Amino acid sequence: MRQTSSCYTVGTDVGGTFTDVVAHNPDGDHVIAFKVPSSSQAPAQGVIDGLRTFTTGALVSSVIHGTTVATNAVLERRGAKTALITTRGFRDVLEIARQMRENLYDLRDHGRAEPLVPRNLRFEITERVACTGEVLKPLRLEEIPDLVAVIRAKDVESVAVCFLHSYAHPAHERAVRDELKKVLPYVSISSDINAEFREYERTNTVVLNSYLMPLVSRYLDGLVAALSEVTAAGRMHIMRSNGGMMSVAGAKESPLATVMSGPSGGVAACCFLARKLGIKHALASSPLR
Repeated sequence: MRQTSSCYTVGTDVGGTFTDVVAHNPDGDHVIAFKVPSSSQAPAQGVIDGLRTFTTGALVSSVIHGTTVATNAVLERRGAKTALITTRGFRDVLEIARQMRENLYDLRDHGRAEPLVPRNLRFEITERVACTGEVLKPLRLEEIPDLVAVIRAKDVESVAVCFLHSYAHPAHERAVRDELKKVLPYVSISSDINAEFREYERTNTVVLNSYLMPLVSRYLDGLVAALSEVTAAGRMHIMRSNGGMMSVAGAKESPLATVMSGPSGGVAACCFLARKLGIKHALASSPLR
């Protein structure tokens, strides 16, 4: 790698065969791009190898990382053992879904994937809120210790919390989260992840987030630790599914936002180049790797 004293922003994307590394200086007049082999067993290794190759004589101001760790975990169902806590009477929303079945009253819907949280890991707590945000039944926090005991006995690693109409009154979910986090490190609440109406969609979203939390957190912690030995870059950002960026801390709390992190960088770049070139209609594609 050519020696340089410029300060670069470095983008990295881990593919199945190669890890892509692209760097540019603040003026954008010097761009470096190259590939290093990826490791399926250690996805972060390609990033480390790429930066180690690049940073010989170069200064790095920030690293932007696109990853398919969350994507692959969902597709291959390799996430954490997750529990779900709901308003009393609503633990089966995840399984009932939208009742979009060929035979409405046939619960044996063989065409649908099994829920990520099985029924024996779905729990209920006393509370109830109306769609207006009015509290109909106060939250009974005294039920939490028994729930925690059962959850820990089942070796659950992550917990999702979704209460009825919590988008209108998130205080109950927040109180439960605060209690759970005293003993369980990975907890997601639906009012933080997807504060919108429709219970099934919100339940499914927060379950996916909790399902990914431990895996993505460990991956990013390891990556940050390894990067600190390779480069003194002051900032690291993770690509979001919408083409934006988020902090490492944000990605650890909302890993579901990274589920399309890998492909989104290419789409964002295509939009940027199309605008620069005055192209009104463009088609972007990403090769399968």
